[in-house]
Amino acid sequence: MTTSANLFFMAGTEGTGEYMVPLATSQGAVGYRCLSGERFRLRVEPVGDDVETLAAAFPSPDWKQPGQGGQHRFSTVISGGYEALAAALTKAVAALSADQPGQVTFIQINPDAPQWVRQVVESTVKSTIVAELRRRKVPGANAAGRWSLTTLVAKLA
Repeated sequence: MTTSANLFFMAGTEGTGEYMVPLATSQGAVGYRCLSGERFRLRVEPVGDDVETLAAAFPSPDWKQPGQGGQHRFSTVISGGYEALAAALTKAVAALSADQPGQVTFIQINPDAPQWVRQVVESTVKSTIVAELRRRKVPGANAAGRWSLTTLVAKLA
């Protein structure tokens, strides 16, 4: 059983657990940590061994790839402060919440993430799922922007 305590834990290379993990999905988790005032490391840890579904969203050489350094992750350094971090988080969150048929079965937003991060994550998750539901022509999808995250994820099934 996965609990929220370990659902939002990301050890990182050093095993310090210093990553803030704002989102975990059935495809993986995204975390970040501050390296210095304006620089962050962003890490995406896929679930299982199937990294192909996420590889296009995190291309080399900008992102370290799973297997490099014996690590099962995509990783990059973001420079440019919080604005650049927000943009990179948006991209990573969209990739983890985009439905590859039958792959997104749960999405959890970390209630302990900073408020601005939760807002970026929730907005991105919802817009990504709403776009997919509209693409699929799911009944009621035009009103999907008002649905809860739980309802949106259920409609993906």
